[in-house]
Amino acid sequence: LPISDGGEIDLFVIDGPRLADVIDRYTGLTGRPSLPPLWALGYWQSKCTFYDWNALDESYNQLTSRGFPVDVMVIDADWPEVITDYVWAQRWIDSAHGLTPAQKIADYAKKGVKIVMSQSGPMVKPESPTYAPGWAMGVFASDGKGNPVQAGYYGGMLLDFTSPKMNDWLWPQTRKLSDEGIAGWWLDLDEPEGEPPQTHYFAGRPPEIHNEYSLLCTMSFEGVQLMVHPDQRPFILSRAGPAGFQRHHGA
Repeated sequence: LPISDGGEIDLFVIDGPRLADVIDRYTGLTGRPSLPPLWALGYWQSKCTFYDWNALDESYNQLTSRGFPVDVMVIDADWPEVITDYVWAQRWIDSAHGLTPAQKIADYAKKGVKIVMSQSGPMVKPESPTYAPGWAMGVFASDGKGNPVQAGYYGGMLLDFTSPKMNDWLWPQTRKLSDEGIAGWWLDLDEPEGEPPQTHYFAGRPPEIHNEYSLLCTMSFEGVQLMVHPDQRPFILSRAGPAGFQRHHGA
C-alpha cells in the first residue's frame, strides 16, 4: 500500500463510467450532502473586511440601489474585541442609537438578509479572557512539552478540535451569537493554517489529525447551531474540508 506521513493510505477507485455515477458512489461512500437552507443559494456579499455596521449598511444600500437582491452579508475576520473571544468589538455596538448587534441582525432579517459570521480562525490570542480557561480545560494544541503552539495569520494559539472538552469551552461562546441571530459560519484558516510541525493534539500528531481537523471544526459549529435552532438547517462555509464534511452542512 502507498505510504504517507500518516501511514498507509486506503485507496478507493470509482470507475463510473459517468461523472454522475462517480458522484453518486463517492457520496454513498463518504456521506450525502446535507440539504442547505434556501437562503444559502442566493446572493452573498463579503469583504475583507467590514469595519462596522455603517460599512455593512453602505455596501448593502449600494447593492440594493442597483437592483441586486442580497440574501447574505458576511462579517469577516476582525469583528471580535480580541481574536478570538467571540465578543463583538465595541465599534459594532451603536450605543448612541441604542442598537445592539442582535437588533441589527433582526433588522436585516426583516429585509430577508441573513448574517454569516467568520470565526476568525481556530486560534485564540493569549490576551483573550477565554484563553486561560481554555488552556486549563485542555482545548489547545501543545508542543508536547506543556506549551501552546502559535499558528494562523493572526498569530493566535492553535485550538485542538480533537479535545473532548472543546464543545464545553466553545459552545457557550458561539451560542450567544447564534442566539443573536447569526445564520451561519464562515470557518477560516481551518486547514489549520500554519500548523507547526511540533504540534501535539489530544488525539495524535499532525500527520494523523491534519486532514480531520477542519471536519471536527465544522462538526462543532454545526452542533451549536442545531442546539440553538433545531428546526433550522445549519450552513457552514469552510475554507478547508476533507471527504465527508458535506454531510455536516459543510460547503
